[in-house]
Amino acid sequence: MNIRRIISAFVAASASAAVLGSLVVAGATAEAARSEKMHLHIVGGSMEPTIHIGDIITVDPNQVAEVGDIITFEVDDHTVTHRVTKRWLSTDPHGVVHAMFKTKGDANATEDAWTLTEGQIYGKLVSTPAIIIAAEPFANHPLLIALLLLPLLASILMAEFRNIRNEVHALRGHKNPECPERESKHLELVRP
Repeated sequence: MNIRRIISAFVAASASAAVLGSLVVAGATAEAARSEKMHLHIVGGSMEPTIHIGDIITVDPNQVAEVGDIITFEVDDHTVTHRVTKRWLSTDPHGVVHAMFKTKGDANATEDAWTLTEGQIYGKLVSTPAIIIAAEPFANHPLLIALLLLPLLASILMAEFRNIRNEVHALRGHKNPECPERESKHLELVRP
Protein backbone atom coordinates (compact mmCIF):
# COMPACT_ATOMS: atom_id res chain seq x y z
CA MET A 1 0.00 0.00 0.00
CA ASN A 2 1.50 3.32 -0.98
CA ILE A 3 1.70 6.41 1.19
CA ARG A 4 -0.99 8.27 -0.80
CA ARG A 5 -3.59 5.62 -0.02
CA ILE A 6 -2.68 5.68 3.67
CA ILE A 7 -2.96 9.46 3.77
CA SER A 8 -6.25 9.36 1.87
CA ALA A 9 -7.67 6.80 4.29
CA PHE A 10 -6.53 8.89 7.26
CA VAL A 11 -8.05 12.07 5.79
CA ALA A 12 -11.34 10.30 5.07
CA ALA A 13 -11.49 8.78 8.57
CA SER A 14 -10.72 12.03 10.37
CA ALA A 15 -13.19 14.02 8.26
CA SER A 16 -15.86 11.38 8.87
CA ALA A 17 -15.23 11.52 12.62
CA ALA A 18 -15.48 15.32 12.58
CA VAL A 19 -18.75 15.24 10.62
CA LEU A 20 -20.14 12.53 12.90
CA GLY A 21 -19.13 14.52 15.97
CA SER A 22 -20.80 17.63 14.59
CA LEU A 23 -23.99 15.67 13.85
CA VAL A 24 -24.00 14.19 17.35
CA VAL A 25 -23.64 17.66 18.91
CA ALA A 26 -26.43 18.97 16.66
CA GLY A 27 -28.65 16.05 17.63
CA ALA A 28 -27.94 16.56 21.32
CA THR A 29 -28.69 20.27 20.98
CA ALA A 30 -32.00 19.48 19.29
CA GLU A 31 -32.83 16.94 22.02
CA ALA A 32 -32.07 19.46 24.76
CA ALA A 33 -34.03 22.24 23.02
CA ARG A 34 -37.24 20.26 22.65
CA SER A 35 -37.32 19.15 26.27
CA GLU A 36 -37.68 20.84 29.65
CA LYS A 37 -35.17 18.38 31.05
CA MET A 38 -31.82 19.64 32.32
CA HIS A 39 -28.53 17.91 31.57
CA LEU A 40 -25.87 18.39 34.22
CA HIS A 41 -22.23 17.41 34.62
CA ILE A 42 -21.45 15.94 38.06
CA VAL A 43 -18.46 17.57 39.76
CA GLY A 44 -18.67 16.12 43.29
CA GLY A 45 -18.45 12.64 44.75
CA SER A 46 -21.27 12.72 47.31
CA MET A 47 -23.39 10.29 45.26
CA GLU A 48 -20.65 7.67 44.68
CA PRO A 49 -20.96 4.83 43.74
CA THR A 50 -24.38 5.55 42.20
CA ILE A 51 -23.26 8.65 40.30
CA HIS A 52 -19.59 9.25 39.53
CA ILE A 53 -17.63 12.47 39.14
CA GLY A 54 -17.78 13.40 35.46
CA ASP A 55 -21.11 11.66 34.79
CA ILE A 56 -23.81 13.50 32.88
CA ILE A 57 -27.23 13.29 34.49
CA THR A 58 -30.66 14.31 33.27
CA VAL A 59 -33.19 15.92 35.57
CA ASP A 60 -36.90 16.10 34.74
CA PRO A 61 -38.77 18.99 36.42
CA ASN A 62 -42.14 17.38 35.67
CA GLN A 63 -41.55 14.23 37.72
CA VAL A 64 -42.70 14.11 41.36
CA ALA A 65 -39.95 13.01 43.73
CA GLU A 66 -40.64 10.36 46.34
CA VAL A 67 -38.51 8.80 49.07
CA GLY A 68 -35.62 6.93 47.41
CA ASP A 69 -35.57 9.08 44.27
CA ILE A 70 -32.52 11.15 43.36
CA ILE A 71 -33.22 14.85 42.92
CA THR A 72 -31.24 17.93 41.95
CA PHE A 73 -31.86 21.10 43.90
CA GLU A 74 -30.39 24.44 44.90
CA VAL A 75 -29.25 25.15 48.41
CA ASP A 76 -26.96 27.99 49.58
CA ASP A 77 -26.29 29.02 45.94
CA HIS A 78 -25.05 25.50 45.08
CA THR A 79 -26.62 22.92 42.82
CA VAL A 80 -26.71 19.56 44.61
CA THR A 81 -27.84 16.09 43.56
CA HIS A 82 -28.80 13.79 46.46
CA ARG A 83 -31.30 11.06 47.34
CA VAL A 84 -34.62 11.85 49.03
CA THR A 85 -34.72 10.27 52.51
CA LYS A 86 -37.95 11.85 53.79
CA ARG A 87 -40.92 13.57 52.18
CA TRP A 88 -43.87 15.14 53.93
CA LEU A 89 -46.47 17.84 53.43
CA SER A 90 -46.42 21.06 55.42
CA THR A 91 -48.87 23.96 55.53
CA ASP A 92 -47.45 27.48 55.60
CA PRO A 93 -49.04 30.36 57.60
CA HIS A 94 -51.14 31.31 54.53
CA GLY A 95 -52.68 27.85 54.37
CA VAL A 96 -50.68 26.72 51.30
CA VAL A 97 -49.55 23.10 51.38
CA HIS A 98 -45.95 22.42 50.32
CA ALA A 99 -43.98 19.22 49.87
CA MET A 100 -40.90 19.18 52.14
CA PHE A 101 -37.82 17.00 51.68
CA LYS A 102 -34.77 15.70 53.53
CA THR A 103 -31.88 14.36 51.48
CA LYS A 104 -28.57 12.53 51.78
CA GLY A 105 -25.70 11.80 49.43
CA ASP A 106 -25.15 8.06 48.94
CA ALA A 107 -21.47 8.48 49.93
CA ASN A 108 -22.31 10.54 53.02
CA ALA A 109 -22.70 8.98 56.46
CA THR A 110 -25.43 11.35 57.65
CA GLU A 111 -28.52 13.07 56.31
CA ASP A 112 -28.10 16.62 55.00
CA ALA A 113 -28.66 19.42 57.55
CA TRP A 114 -31.07 21.34 55.33
CA THR A 115 -34.77 20.85 54.74
CA LEU A 116 -35.95 21.54 51.21
CA THR A 117 -39.18 22.90 49.83
CA GLU A 118 -40.48 21.90 46.41
CA GLY A 119 -39.51 25.36 45.09
CA GLN A 120 -35.81 24.55 45.56
CA ILE A 121 -35.97 21.36 43.49
CA TYR A 122 -34.98 21.41 39.82
CA GLY A 123 -36.27 17.92 39.21
CA LYS A 124 -35.95 14.18 39.59
CA LEU A 125 -33.13 12.16 38.05
CA VAL A 126 -34.17 10.24 34.92
CA SER A 127 -32.14 8.28 32.38
CA THR A 128 -29.86 10.36 30.17
CA PRO A 129 -30.39 9.94 26.41
CA ALA A 130 -27.45 8.26 24.66
CA ILE A 131 -27.05 11.17 22.24
CA ILE A 132 -26.41 13.55 25.16
CA ILE A 133 -23.68 11.24 26.49
CA ALA A 134 -22.15 10.80 23.02
CA ALA A 135 -22.07 14.56 22.41
CA GLU A 136 -20.22 15.39 25.62
CA PRO A 137 -16.63 15.00 24.36
CA PHE A 138 -17.35 17.10 21.27
CA ALA A 139 -19.45 19.74 23.06
CA ASN A 140 -16.91 20.21 25.85
CA HIS A 141 -13.95 20.18 23.47
CA PRO A 142 -14.94 21.89 20.20
CA LEU A 143 -11.26 22.03 19.28
CA LEU A 144 -11.49 18.25 18.83
CA ILE A 145 -13.77 18.70 15.80
CA ALA A 146 -11.41 21.31 14.38
CA LEU A 147 -8.42 18.99 14.86
CA LEU A 148 -10.25 16.17 13.12
CA LEU A 149 -10.89 18.46 10.14
CA LEU A 150 -7.25 19.58 9.82
CA PRO A 151 -6.13 16.61 7.66
CA LEU A 152 -9.03 17.25 5.27
CA LEU A 153 -8.17 20.94 5.01
CA ALA A 154 -4.49 20.12 4.51
CA SER A 155 -5.41 17.65 1.77
CA ILE A 156 -7.53 20.25 -0.02
CA LEU A 157 -4.75 22.83 0.22
CA MET A 158 -2.18 20.37 -1.12
CA ALA A 159 -4.44 19.51 -4.06
CA GLU A 160 -4.94 23.19 -4.85
CA PHE A 161 -1.20 23.90 -4.66
CA ARG A 162 -0.61 20.97 -7.01
CA ASN A 163 -3.20 22.37 -9.44
CA ILE A 164 -1.61 25.83 -9.31
CA ARG A 165 1.84 24.35 -9.89
CA ASN A 166 0.55 22.41 -12.90
CA GLU A 167 -1.05 25.56 -14.33
CA VAL A 168 2.18 27.52 -13.91
CA HIS A 169 4.18 24.74 -15.56
CA ALA A 170 1.70 24.61 -18.44
CA LEU A 171 1.93 28.35 -18.97
CA ARG A 172 5.74 28.21 -18.99
CA GLY A 173 5.76 25.47 -21.60
CA HIS A 174 6.88 22.60 -19.36
CA LYS A 175 5.52 19.19 -20.06
CA ASN A 176 2.80 18.19 -17.71
CA PRO A 177 2.40 14.42 -17.49
CA GLU A 178 -0.71 14.77 -15.31
CA CYS A 179 -2.60 16.80 -17.91
CA PRO A 180 -1.46 16.29 -21.55
CA GLU A 181 -4.37 18.29 -23.01
CA ARG A 182 -3.06 21.43 -21.30
CA GLU A 183 0.33 20.84 -22.91
CA SER A 184 -1.21 20.54 -26.38
CA LYS A 185 -3.33 23.67 -25.89
CA HIS A 186 -0.23 25.52 -24.84
CA LEU A 187 1.61 24.37 -27.92
CA GLU A 188 -1.21 25.63 -30.10
CA LEU A 189 -1.02 29.03 -28.45
CA VAL A 190 2.71 29.47 -29.10
CA ARG A 191 2.62 28.52 -32.80
CA PRO A 192 3.13 31.42 -35.24
